[in-house]
Amino acid sequence: MNFNDSNPQPWGVTVARSRKNKVARIVKEIVDLVESTDGPVPLNRIDDQVRGFSARCSRSRRRYEYFMRLNAGEVIIWNGLTKAGCDALRCVLYERKVALQLVNVIPYFLEDVRLLDPDWQPVVLLPVRAANIDGPKWSFRVPPALAHQFMLRVAGDDRYRSLIPGQVGFTADDFWGFSN
Repeated sequence: MNFNDSNPQPWGVTVARSRKNKVARIVKEIVDLVESTDGPVPLNRIDDQVRGFSARCSRSRRRYEYFMRLNAGEVIIWNGLTKAGCDALRCVLYERKVALQLVNVIPYFLEDVRLLDPDWQPVVLLPVRAANIDGPKWSFRVPPALAHQFMLRVAGDDRYRSLIPGQVGFTADDFWGFSN
């Protein structure tokens, strides 16, 4: 057998490239959905409309969750993700392709979503131009009436800066809140 004629790329490189392409496609679809909505997008809508984000329709039995640290400890932002979906969510946040807004459960309740995890912190994604705070990890939005107060709390932390938000169709400012 002549190994010189075999594929010069190891199988793992092909898989890694394929997964990277899948993550890039999911990222693009998330950003497109958020931009076309021109307002808050709850993660259940991304689950339903972005192929490969949710693990419930995946062949893989592994499910991932995306979490973040708040003063109360770690909270779950969303669970039941594919690995590619989790990586894509991390990418859109860390690369500031969308803005994150913490909300209470009402936006999800209105969409008939019931997550019973006590560690769940509901969030929505907005077009990045809606952000009024740039943080160390991502851009996010707090209601304008609370933005000054928030900036005073983190005044000594130069990793946060105020942003002038751009125009969007609507925000979830009326649903601001922490679950924990």
